[in-house]
This record gives sequence, structure tokens and C-alpha cells, in this order.
Amino acid sequence: MLKKDEKEITIADLYPGLTPDEQAEAEFNLLGYLDVVRGIFEQISVENPKLLTKLEKSASFKQKPRIV
Repeated sequence: MLKKDEKEITIADLYPGLTPDEQAEAEFNLLGYLDVVRGIFEQISVENPKLLTKLEKSASFKQKPRIV
């Protein structure tokens, strides 16, 4: 969920040089990719949930400090 002062990032923000048709295609491709990733996650969740726990423990997501 976005905070009150945050703006939703759009495909146009990510790819400002693309035409509207190209942006629509990029959005379609991104949504398809995310659907595949979700499917993989769901399959692993059912077949090997311990693997997700192991991956979560080994992952290191470093957040950059926000400039306010």
C-alpha cells in the first residue's frame, strides 16, 4: 500500500521513451512475467515449503536510505 505522499510508479515512469503501444506491450510482458513468478512461488509453497524458509533466511535485501 502506498503512503499518502508516495506516487504509484507506472510503466510510463519506467520507460518514458516508449510509445503508448510499446508501453502497453511492456506492461503486458511484465504482468506475464509476474504471473510466472507467482506460479513458481505457489508450486514451491506446496511441494517444498522448507525451501522457501531456507531462501528467505539466506536472502539479504538491502534497502537504500530514503532521502526525506
